[in-house]
Amino acid sequence: MREGRYIDAIHKAEDVVREYEVSAENTRRKAFYATGAPSSGYWYGISANDKIKPVVVELERETYARVLGYSMIDFYTDPLSQYLSTLRTMIYKFERFQDCTPISKTFSCFMGGGFEKSIFGFAPIHSEHDSWVSREYLFPDDERPSIGDLEVPDFFCGGCMPQTHAFYERMREIASDDFTVAFPQWIRSPWAVAWELRGIERLLIDYIEEPEWTAALIAYVTHCQISWCRQWERYTGTAMHTCMIGNDEVTSPMVSPVMYRELIMPSEIRLSETFGGINYWHSCGNTTPFMRDINRLPNLDMVHVSPWSDLEAAGEIYDRDKRLEICLFAYEDLLFPPSEHHLADKLKTIRRQSAGHRGTVSANGIQLVGGVEEGLAQVDRFLELANEIILEES
Repeated sequence: MREGRYIDAIHKAEDVVREYEVSAENTRRKAFYATGAPSSGYWYGISANDKIKPVVVELERETYARVLGYSMIDFYTDPLSQYLSTLRTMIYKFERFQDCTPISKTFSCFMGGGFEKSIFGFAPIHSEHDSWVSREYLFPDDERPSIGDLEVPDFFCGGCMPQTHAFYERMREIASDDFTVAFPQWIRSPWAVAWELRGIERLLIDYIEEPEWTAALIAYVTHCQISWCRQWERYTGTAMHTCMIGNDEVTSPMVSPVMYRELIMPSEIRLSETFGGINYWHSCGNTTPFMRDINRLPNLDMVHVSPWSDLEAAGEIYDRDKRLEICLFAYEDLLFPPSEHHLADKLKTIRRQSAGHRGTVSANGIQLVGGVEEGLAQVDRFLELANEIILEES
């Protein structure tokens, strides 16, 4: 009975997506982008030209769950729930936000922020506040075992992978023939996964006491990622021409410029050389001290500029062929601006400091902490201003 209700709701939602996917409004939105990856809820599109920067709004996944009334635990443990919730989220975004996010019949199965660590055998923590990594580590704090003795997790049998395959295959069974569910990708960087496997305090101590061992650990994770991705290619029948690097753990002052250059950057260069480039380098942290090195990564297409990073420096340092994903501070800039003119002034500064670069202007990671209707009204205000200042005046 329950499954039948889900299937009926899914078919109705698919009909709505079909209608919107061929609409004039979706054609308008898609025209802003050269390419875009299958979405798992967040849209990362590569802008088409340097004249216009698309404007994108994204609520946090748990906020969509709050607004639409679905369970985050069910989202990660029930393929029916994830498929229906993803469709409903895409429809809600398309109807509710007058931004530049297109809708598509292709999207990714998403296993949570702890997916990469769970490949190594550590179960993620599911809650109504999203899913995250376990608090267990690969080996005890006081041990530094031989890296050569560590096993490389298998794409089919390693850690969470049997459950991931079963979840993905069930979602594919649910989807109608004209809808595509993409298999999850390994997104987090080798440094980020080493952080999760070892723990940040211990990893920083390792770097101070045994820098060669720490470099070997990151090289091991890099090898695991490449091995896993090669198996992903064979399984999906899709060549991975570029890769995404999720690098929230690269942030100053936690990481120094020397540390990034000598310890972390070599793994990113290897990934770029292995897969033909980096389509998107992301960190929500302060990356200003690393920008000159990030700019030297081979075949880098788009880089995230967080609200904690210096956009003016990014505009000056990054080559013009690097596209910038410029992110506002959701709390201070959008939800609770300090003055009436703050947001308009911020958008004008963004336009000026990023002139000459392709890119997007994004307000993401939004949690409606001050009430749903009040928060959505502020999002509407942002879009009204951004569409006028960023789009119309570009």
